[in-house]
Amino acid sequence: MTLPPPDPSEGADIDAILGVQASPQREARNRASDIPLQGNPRHVRRPSRRLFVNALRAKSAAEALAGLPADGETWHCLMTGDFDSFDLVPAMLDHARPAVIEDLHLASLGFNHANARRLVELMDAGLVRRCTMIVSLYYEADPKEADTCYTLARELPARGGWYCATRSHAKVIAARFTDGRCFVIESSANLRTCRNLEQFAITQDRGLFDFHREWMESVHEHEARRTSRD
Repeated sequence: MTLPPPDPSEGADIDAILGVQASPQREARNRASDIPLQGNPRHVRRPSRRLFVNALRAKSAAEALAGLPADGETWHCLMTGDFDSFDLVPAMLDHARPAVIEDLHLASLGFNHANARRLVELMDAGLVRRCTMIVSLYYEADPKEADTCYTLARELPARGGWYCATRSHAKVIAARFTDGRCFVIESSANLRTCRNLEQFAITQDRGLFDFHREWMESVHEHEARRTSRD
């Protein structure tokens, strides 16, 4: 015998009847939300020199970098999953000594708790004076990532920065050092463990740093206004 379809007017739980489980990630993905960006969404520059680095055999981020590009230079690099993309932050600090990072702006689809604690430790040690971070709304909606997101949302503002979840898939590390140098890493890799072949480009350029800083701040300001209205 074929049963008639349930009548929603009778209060039937359609999802329960069909066996559909609630998914915070699906809800986050389907949530309508515009992401207006202020200014020109494109930055054009002419690198003074390009270097191509095959770091597939490198066992650490410091070995993969082997230094830092000169002003105007861009290095294009390949890497494996032997180290986290976030490891490039302490690697830059190692190569830039005695300078430390004055401003650090991060964008990643996701993060992990170990690197969140490492970031806080770098800030408490005075090696990173201020940090802001953008992650994916889809990542934040994953219940398994709640502890990491809570740590970032609590610890970054407490140290003068901010944390923002939005519809973003960007992977960027933008660092301004106390000696005035600015480095930007644009990568395929998220800032957490990833056992895949990845690529990244590291550039020393103040204009490129400002470009990424400005769009990140624009997104954060938009999300802050939207949240205050909700």
